[in-house]
Amino acid sequence: MVSPQSLLDATAYLRTTEGTIVPRLADSGGQANGRFWLPDSDDDTLTGRLDVSRDWPRLEVVGELTPSLRFIESSANGVTAWGPTPMGNERDLVVHGKLLGGYGRVTLIDAQTRLRTSDMFGSLASQVVEGRYALLGGLIDSAQYRFDAARLRLHQLDQWVGLPGLLVEISDDHQVHINYEAPESIRVAVPGLNAVLEFEASWTVPSPTWSGASVGTDTWLVWRAPEGRTVEQLFSDVVAPFTALLSMIFGEECPPLELRVHDPETDRWLEVHSPVVKAEAPTDTGTPLLSFEDFGSEALVTWIEQFADLAPLPQLVAGAATSPGRAVESRLLELAAAAEGLHRRIHRDQRRYTAHEVEEGARFLDALASDADFGSAVTRVLEEGSHPDGQDAATPGIRLRPEIAGMLSHALVQYLWEPSFPQRLAMLLGEVSGVLPGVAGRQNRWKAAVVNARVGFAHSLSSNPAEDDVRKWDVLARSLRWLLTARLFLHAGVHVDSLLSAFERYESYSNFLRGARKSYPRIYDK
Repeated sequence: MVSPQSLLDATAYLRTTEGTIVPRLADSGGQANGRFWLPDSDDDTLTGRLDVSRDWPRLEVVGELTPSLRFIESSANGVTAWGPTPMGNERDLVVHGKLLGGYGRVTLIDAQTRLRTSDMFGSLASQVVEGRYALLGGLIDSAQYRFDAARLRLHQLDQWVGLPGLLVEISDDHQVHINYEAPESIRVAVPGLNAVLEFEASWTVPSPTWSGASVGTDTWLVWRAPEGRTVEQLFSDVVAPFTALLSMIFGEECPPLELRVHDPETDRWLEVHSPVVKAEAPTDTGTPLLSFEDFGSEALVTWIEQFADLAPLPQLVAGAATSPGRAVESRLLELAAAAEGLHRRIHRDQRRYTAHEVEEGARFLDALASDADFGSAVTRVLEEGSHPDGQDAATPGIRLRPEIAGMLSHALVQYLWEPSFPQRLAMLLGEVSGVLPGVAGRQNRWKAAVVNARVGFAHSLSSNPAEDDVRKWDVLARSLRWLLTARLFLHAGVHVDSLLSAFERYESYSNFLRGARKSYPRIYDK
């Protein structure tokens, strides 16, 4: 593994060259006209209009980027048959373009046809394609192209990192002094992914008007990787871990607001337009459970490096924290499954029966099916001549059907050696007991309630629930959300004292406990 210091040294060259950054298309409505073509036919350009204000980047051209008809077969008598090209039949289609308005070049990746129109004779046609994402600012030939750096801005990143620098002074004579000094960036090596991340401040000063003046600041997450990453790898390695982490910490959706990637060949920053990246920031409402300082840079590195191994569990927990309005049955079922999954991921080799015990049990069951009666099987396998209660073990007529013995033996070998779901819940509770006081109230009752709810939902045993049942399920779902949040953060390496202090002072968690005592007194009433 590459050492943290060598990573910091290897990426230092990128700190001095920010490259060229093109204007944001999203700032002017997200639409622009231009000329478009396929990479292997740049002499054959078509007029069209690109729209990145939608979830999926959408391009409409006058003419055809790809043929609307395809060859089907040629018969023996020389007749050639043609048919319409199926919609969305393209594979790895890349579209290049140049936009008016100073936005320059653009690339549409993995484009798929969504609509075709033409007149009766086919002399005038149009084609609409949608791409998986668009890259504004350059021409890229493939989705496999690697970028050596990325700049990411996320909702609530400023508040979480808390970079200093802005100072406002109001004097007694009513003078206001606004002073901003750009703070030093925070740099952290991520050896497991051979990368370096940096929290970097940027600032803007709009022209003063009669109504006032201001200084705007943003915090960017800058990711540098000498070996490069594709856009999809950046989504999984950087965007997903931070989106889930901030959403869990703030209890609200914290999507990426802007993503730019650095092209090492042209030294240009390309803006990524994708359904993952939101053009508008949600309204700030949440307060952080933990600041970046409390979370810790070492824990952050572990979170990033282990995120792929834990996915999609952090996303499920983040979704539960940010979507309380979803059906409570769905939330509770998902979180219960996530609890079992998290315990499995963290304790992969844990078992309640050894491999030898499982082997002996399977041999015993096979013997019960093969012997003439139950008693002789017990005698042969255990070499015992009497039943545990002192009765004669060789009781004629007691036999185990072979198919039942086979089913039991298969279950023992495949999964019965693992801890049960109730046992996994109990172990998770024990692991967070030092940082999450009261999350499960009376633990045995809580555990039974979660298990019964999960079984009932999975097998559709509940119908037309009473309002009181729904409130109790909501309490169980919220408790699982907090339990999983704490366990995931402990697994990342957040210090126990920091996490305990955070939950003790966090208003959202205190509100949960008060509501739980009111809605589910059998479990939470002291």
